[in-house]
Amino acid sequence: MSDLIRDHDFFGKTVYDYKCECWVASFADARFRGWGSTVGRFREEDSIGVTPEDPYDEPLDEESLRKVGRFRLEMPDMRDQHAAAWKAFLDGGDALARSVAERLFTIYSGQHAERVRWWKKIYPDSHEQHLPRVATSDEMRAIVRPEKFIIHPDNGEGVTVGILLDNLWAEKTLEVVIRNGQVHHIRPEVRDETAWSAMRNVPPFGTLRLEKNEGWYGTFHTDILSGFRYVSQKRYEFANDPYWADFARRHRALPPWSALTGDFSLEVIDYENAGPSDAQAEAYRKFRSEPDRIDREILEAVFRWYVEIQPDFIANMNGTREELLATLPELNSPEGLLDIMELNTVTVQREEEGDDAPPVITLWFSWEDEHGIGVRWRDGHIEDVGDGDICYQ
Repeated sequence: MSDLIRDHDFFGKTVYDYKCECWVASFADARFRGWGSTVGRFREEDSIGVTPEDPYDEPLDEESLRKVGRFRLEMPDMRDQHAAAWKAFLDGGDALARSVAERLFTIYSGQHAERVRWWKKIYPDSHEQHLPRVATSDEMRAIVRPEKFIIHPDNGEGVTVGILLDNLWAEKTLEVVIRNGQVHHIRPEVRDETAWSAMRNVPPFGTLRLEKNEGWYGTFHTDILSGFRYVSQKRYEFANDPYWADFARRHRALPPWSALTGDFSLEVIDYENAGPSDAQAEAYRKFRSEPDRIDREILEAVFRWYVEIQPDFIANMNGTREELLATLPELNSPEGLLDIMELNTVTVQREEEGDDAPPVITLWFSWEDEHGIGVRWRDGHIEDVGDGDICYQ
């Protein structure tokens, strides 16, 4: 038998897939069969009249397996710890499937009103197909469809199993992460965790992971700076461009997960893997001492900068004035920025050796396609606002 095909005692027939650099098997699981009925109907209708792409030469592809009532399983290797994690997942039985549905229902119910609010900012038509009212966790099963299952490598906290879920209501494929046979958390799909350490609680930053020779990564929370940068642009395209309106009906622009949760990427620079410094901790503690006031000051400072530069940007860009104003609208309030920009990363820079100045904290926002927006905050004050490049000075 080829080295690329193995007959494993526990996983059965497995094939090595160079595209995902993983071993692939298939399995049947009655617990998840029938999930995603509304997603399946939409995907089938969406494909009518569309010229099929060349077949994806992938062992055990999801669509072929779905037709015969099976699922795709990907794994980095087939060691004992991977088999143990998978066994715990299978042994979870119907109770685990119910727990998955209940956790998804809790998240969806909590986000529904906000998702509808963002929808109505862009689209004049009904949201019911993408954002239906769901009354129970059993009904939740109809609007998420398992695409495949992944056994993740041990990142310091044990091997986990991920269930990747196709859906119509979130921006990306969702992943339900299972640890020791229990639902651990739900998030947009994240594949590569091999470089990450175990999580550590590091005050005042909260929970962090180390990516070696780069920094510590965690979560920054803000409600005031939570935006969806495509609102103005997509609203214009849907109303005025026949091609994009047709495309948008099939591929809706949906807010990023962060716009619903207020949770964004936090990076604490540490190239030497020594841990966050006392100076970084003190700088971040001051930055979060009055979060609402400071976040409001940042939004207002970006607004003042935007109002100043917007006329020059319009004058020097190609396109009709109406098209340009869809991306760079004339705004009357700081809150209008939340329809054209999204916070991407907050970074606590390392202090310069021999320099007594406190570390800079930078905020990088996605904006129009060719530019970001950067904010530099230091020792209680906004030091600068400008193009995203100022974050790296």
